[in-house]
Amino acid sequence: AQAIASGSPIAERRRLSPQHLSATLAREMPDTVKVNIHIINATNLPKMDLLGKTDGYVKVKMGDMEVARTQVISKNLNPKWDFKKQIEWDGKSDLLFEVWDSDMLTPDDWCGHFNLRAGSVKSSFAGTVPLDMKKKVQKDEKRTTLTLKVCPEGTEGCCG
Repeated sequence: AQAIASGSPIAERRRLSPQHLSATLAREMPDTVKVNIHIINATNLPKMDLLGKTDGYVKVKMGDMEVARTQVISKNLNPKWDFKKQIEWDGKSDLLFEVWDSDMLTPDDWCGHFNLRAGSVKSSFAGTVPLDMKKKVQKDEKRTTLTLKVCPEGTEGCCG
């Protein structure tokens, strides 16, 4: 491992509290935009549990970083989250909405995802979208969907 010189930016960053680090990163990333996310509901989730139900939740990712997570709605194929959160968006990354089935004794199961392109984040998006699902997820004859709104702070009529 290489030693870090005292007084270097990296050494200084290691000494900062999380609040100071967050403020420092905000200064270093001036193009970040506050974005409001509203995850409303999903319909026709796949039956992931033995009893034919799903304990669904949504993770929102920007690149490799998880920026939001809904609560788990237990034993429901049509969960209504009405989840709202404001995030700091980097102004260029797509937002990935992943739907998961929460499990107690085994790792959580991935149900599907929707990728919201950066241009749609920038210009605002509201709608019901189909989830991309992998082959091993049991698909019903009804389409699995996610309803959401995403818009930059200050956009009229979003996430209010």
